[in-house]
Amino acid sequence: WNPNYRKCIIGFQGSDHAADLSLFVMGSTDPTGYCGRYGVHSGVSNELSKITHDSQYANRIVPALETCHEVTCVGHSLGGSLCNLFTMCANQGLENLDGSDSKQMWDDYDSLIWQAPS
Repeated sequence: WNPNYRKCIIGFQGSDHAADLSLFVMGSTDPTGYCGRYGVHSGVSNELSKITHDSQYANRIVPALETCHEVTCVGHSLGGSLCNLFTMCANQGLENLDGSDSKQMWDDYDSLIWQAPS
């Protein structure tokens, strides 16, 4: 056991009302690219992009994640989909983006990622 090794959890909530869910399901169904991966549900990618491009994520969540040696992601319903996409980007984004010239996909990666402690 190492008291300096920090394990963290990030959680994403599900849809909080019917209008939110219908906008997610019906409003954006065309597959898109996110963080170097194609075929991603555009409703999920749009929602995660809104979260990771928000100043609260940059100013509060990223600094907290930078103190973590290990991060576990949890979520239910829409939150589970967000967590799945978040985890893919954090773990494979750089590998998926290798050779990509998509400014949007690089921007998504850059807004989500953080520097882990050494």
